[in-house]
Amino acid sequence: MINIGEDKCQIVKDVVLKYQPKSILDVGGYFGYSSLIMAFYSQSTVLSFEPIKDRASLAKKIHQHSGLSSKITNYNSNIHDEEILLKKQEKFDLVLLDHEK
Repeated sequence: MINIGEDKCQIVKDVVLKYQPKSILDVGGYFGYSSLIMAFYSQSTVLSFEPIKDRASLAKKIHQHSGLSSKITNYNSNIHDEEILLKKQEKFDLVLLDHEK
């Protein structure tokens, strides 16, 4: 699901609107589209992890351009590298696993 596209975007939007998560984890942020959708349709904060530098950099620029960067924290790292950070977070109300195998 590297590019979530219109159909999958609607699914993500519907889930966010239905459950109104307070904290979201996006694993495999790619260019940041899913994080953008989740931040736009919720009052939540989003932690987005993308290990490939060029993709993470572009995602951050897209989030800044959208005006939603205050709700999205981008990490240019593998989620396993941020284990200490994640342990500080008590829980996530929504987790989107969208990473390369």
